[in-house]
Amino acid sequence: MRRQLDNFQLNGVAQPPAEEPQMVASLPRTVDELLPPNSRVLVISKGDENLIRFDSCRGGHFPQERSGGYAGFYPASSAAAISHLEALRFQGAEYLVVPATAHWWFETYPDFERHLERRYAVVDRAPETFTIFSLRSASSWLQLEEVINDFKREFNREPAILNWDCDFRLSQIFPECRWFQPLSTSSDTVPYLDQTIDLVAVSTAHPSRVNEARRVASEGLILVTSSEPINSAPVLSVERFPHLRPKETPLVSIIVGQSHRDLPVERKLAFLQESIPSQLRCEILIRKVRERFGKQLHKANKKVRLNGASSISSPESANGDIVVFLGPHTLPLPGWLPSLLRVFSECADAGVVGGRLINFDGTQDQIGGMVFRDGSVERLGGDEVDPGSPAYGYLREVDVPASTFFATTRSLLTTTGKASVLGDMDFYATAEYCFAAREKGYTVYFEPDCNAIDLAYSLDRPANGHVLEKRAASFRANFGSVLDRYPRPQNKSDSLAGSHNA
Repeated sequence: MRRQLDNFQLNGVAQPPAEEPQMVASLPRTVDELLPPNSRVLVISKGDENLIRFDSCRGGHFPQERSGGYAGFYPASSAAAISHLEALRFQGAEYLVVPATAHWWFETYPDFERHLERRYAVVDRAPETFTIFSLRSASSWLQLEEVINDFKREFNREPAILNWDCDFRLSQIFPECRWFQPLSTSSDTVPYLDQTIDLVAVSTAHPSRVNEARRVASEGLILVTSSEPINSAPVLSVERFPHLRPKETPLVSIIVGQSHRDLPVERKLAFLQESIPSQLRCEILIRKVRERFGKQLHKANKKVRLNGASSISSPESANGDIVVFLGPHTLPLPGWLPSLLRVFSECADAGVVGGRLINFDGTQDQIGGMVFRDGSVERLGGDEVDPGSPAYGYLREVDVPASTFFATTRSLLTTTGKASVLGDMDFYATAEYCFAAREKGYTVYFEPDCNAIDLAYSLDRPANGHVLEKRAASFRANFGSVLDRYPRPQNKSDSLAGSHNA
């Protein structure tokens, strides 16, 4: 895989410009002046140590290795860059500096640029020198993103939005929407019938236009206020009309695994809560799990509150219509939950839906597993560096999802009677559950827009060969007649038996 990354080419893009000596000398000094002392700052670079040599801030390369050194390769896609940034943000990164010599990133990784602009506030932007994003402060665009996502869930399409003379990059930040302008921008009226346009973007500097916008809009207004300086994001708010109510959504129980090698729990829960749209109904539950066939932590038999989460001793305690299982090192990325719920809504046969696990460095880890006749399970998708690859970019059936990142319905969980074994989130328990689901006529799906980072080290969970063989024998004994229809194993190098996140 490292060789694939080293050979990764920036197709259709000119070679990145070299760092200018004057910029290299002045950038650290400017960042020190703008940001609070001791801030953790990432700088997009090609490994130049002088760019991160701050006096008062703590610098780091982007992209970087786990050790903090320069990664030595570029992300394979926007999806890879976003995942790597979010992993570093979880680990404490507070700011991202994009030098002018790195602005080619925004051409090469357009979705990465939109991710930054939509979610994170711009601290300072000097187009000829740098742009600084705060990874701890929300962008003014974030509210609009939430409204657009709510609209898409409600109507199953992108909204049509009238941009009424608002001089901001609305269509660039949200290109998936259908933007248009009135025939004339000088008039305070527009030639449209009442309530015939989904959303209208209008400046608050023109009260008469705001009233006219309320007449023609059917779902709400995007109220834009000019900002200073001119190159920063606008100040905007969204006025939702009373009848715009998201569809009733199922209650979702998210079971978060906790182990003795766990990530910081409070930080993990905060990261998870940021990824959940406010309009969705969720309960977050914590369950202590075995660390790869090892000893289990003491069970939490009583309810404990932590950042709105409750401790449970068994998945059977979940109240949701949909039950999600997240491993101890799994960090879901924005958009994961609506994508997952959409599969259950649109596919009546969906019994289990899994997502994609992405490594710390932004490379794809797996999309699930393939089961073989001898009862072994091989990781699917581990041969692909790019999590944005079209080869794994469509809804598809899989034998088994990643056992640390999947969901099922509570009704199926109850009828199979396997809720207690699923709680430990090991791959054989998940495989047995998926086989039981198929016996009842359900399908196991992989959803490509449901993504999460896996921060586990491969050496965190050494496989116990004796226990593993025992589990495989039990699996074969239970489903031997079904396994006879599966292919023979050919390559065990990607076996989930030795995978840390299976």
